[in-house]
Amino acid sequence: RNILPTRNFQAGRDLQSVKLAGERLRDELLVKRDGCLSCPIRCGRHVKVRGREGKGPEFETIGLLGNNLGIFSLEDVVELGQLCDDLGLDTISCGGTLGFATELSERGLFESSLAWGRVDAYRSMINDIARRRGAGDELAEGTRRLAERYGGEEFAIQVKGLELPAYDPRGCFGQGLEYATSNRGGCHIRGSTMFLEATGPVSVNPHGTRAKPELVVLQQNTNAAVSSLVMCYFSAYATLPAAVYRMDPNSRTYKLIMGAMERSAPLLRLALRSRSKMKVMWFEKLLSAATGRDIGMGGLAEIGERVFNLERVYNLREGLDHKLDRLPRRLLDEPTFAGRERGVPLGDMLGAYYRLRGWDEQGRPTTRTLKRLAVDT
Repeated sequence: RNILPTRNFQAGRDLQSVKLAGERLRDELLVKRDGCLSCPIRCGRHVKVRGREGKGPEFETIGLLGNNLGIFSLEDVVELGQLCDDLGLDTISCGGTLGFATELSERGLFESSLAWGRVDAYRSMINDIARRRGAGDELAEGTRRLAERYGGEEFAIQVKGLELPAYDPRGCFGQGLEYATSNRGGCHIRGSTMFLEATGPVSVNPHGTRAKPELVVLQQNTNAAVSSLVMCYFSAYATLPAAVYRMDPNSRTYKLIMGAMERSAPLLRLALRSRSKMKVMWFEKLLSAATGRDIGMGGLAEIGERVFNLERVYNLREGLDHKLDRLPRRLLDEPTFAGRERGVPLGDMLGAYYRLRGWDEQGRPTTRTLKRLAVDT
């Protein structure tokens, strides 16, 4: 899909990426799968590497501590991920910051021992970050603050101070819009629009902007509602019919369905305004049983919309305004796909997104929107 961040998002893939494939982890390193009690997904992986058993890497760890740092030894990536876990460091932010610092060093803007593929240097720096010593003391502040001190803001891969996960939005434009507008910054688990564009069983034109504002709002609202139930969003994937996962992406039927989804903006707008009592996912049934209220698809969406707008109002109060609804210049201006002249066309989607949200041109929820959602400011 060409969306795997490589060497601080300079590219979307590498010929050696196959060495980090999930199939190799499954066949050579996996001891068992694990997960939360009674979970049907069981996303955890328990592995054995170089004689030591422990937690296996998630996709984000492989992407940000592997490809993004020019490391293509799965065993090394597993050990770096376990080191981050032991030290209490997030592998996404750590891998993103290490990638940015490496490119700064490569350009002569920052002095360090970091270099693409140098596992020993990255291992040492991770320890230094955790202990706030040497150059690690500065990296511990994250990508944004490092860019403020040393430059390179155009290739500092962060939004609102949060480093991006392992989905390059130049191959999934809706995900780019989601990153830019997420209340917590460059996060993929506040909507996961890439699942509908590039990583899931469907692929709604990853390089198109049609219906993307609608899909992003739908995903963000649904995620906010499910998260407020204190439930894992992975469980939402389990609600999709098995037939969806079995579709042949080369079939005429699949292509017709994807074409229809790309043209579904008017229907999605109706769905976003609907207060239907229909129960599409099992979350509505669970919430209805727990509260004694008849909550359907529309009610669940309204809960999510209220949460998202309340977060937005909080951010605005703290000074995080529409000027921060942006992506780094690298993702906007540097294409990674042949035949394309630029990256994510964020400007083509942001205005429509604001209007769908019921926000003004400055990205502020209107009085009418807040009143409708019973958000008291």
